[in-house]
Amino acid sequence: MQKRFNIGAHYNNWLSVGGQALVKLESLDRKFWGRGVAQIDPKIMEELGLSANDPVLAIGYRRTGLIVLPSDSRDYGRRVMKVDEETLLNMGVTLGDRVVVRKIEPKTAERIVLGYPEDFKGQPDLREVIISIRGRPLCRGNIISVRVGGKIINSAVEDYSPQEEAVVVGYNTKIEMIREPSKVQPKGVPLVTFEDIGGLTKQIQKLRELVELPLLRPE
Repeated sequence: MQKRFNIGAHYNNWLSVGGQALVKLESLDRKFWGRGVAQIDPKIMEELGLSANDPVLAIGYRRTGLIVLPSDSRDYGRRVMKVDEETLLNMGVTLGDRVVVRKIEPKTAERIVLGYPEDFKGQPDLREVIISIRGRPLCRGNIISVRVGGKIINSAVEDYSPQEEAVVVGYNTKIEMIREPSKVQPKGVPLVTFEDIGGLTKQIQKLRELVELPLLRPE
């Protein structure tokens, strides 16, 4: 069994550095599930200059885009972010893990390709799809909940343009739906490297010493 690497497992001094922060994951209220929403410690929102409904990028083993809301005032200073199961899947992590979150300004997608289940009957109504995900930051490979025909289906973000780390769907975004299995990698396969996490030089060096040196120099 492959040992999972937790960004914050060896670094307990959680900081907000260079416009990003380390947060511990907790469960989101079910009324927000499936909407690409996360609730964050109000103190972190202050530190990162975030307002309600701002987009952020969350980085675990993989990346996902989220819309943030402030969590309860009782969470102030707890350094937590509350997410749903869909978000956990997209990041390849579990509750209790620590991930990096940072504010972003995603561009509006000109075109986006979404995969939908092979067993879905009929063709999804593109107008419903746009309404369902408009304004939500998306990353390539994410699984998202889309409402079509009064039902919720899981759709995979297969591709989009422009080629950015995240995009949002706007009124003029061209949506293409394809019926095929998702290309999303299995949960737990790391796609994020140390180089993906900017602005945490000292912390990354500590992690390299703790994680890499024992492998390179077992003696």
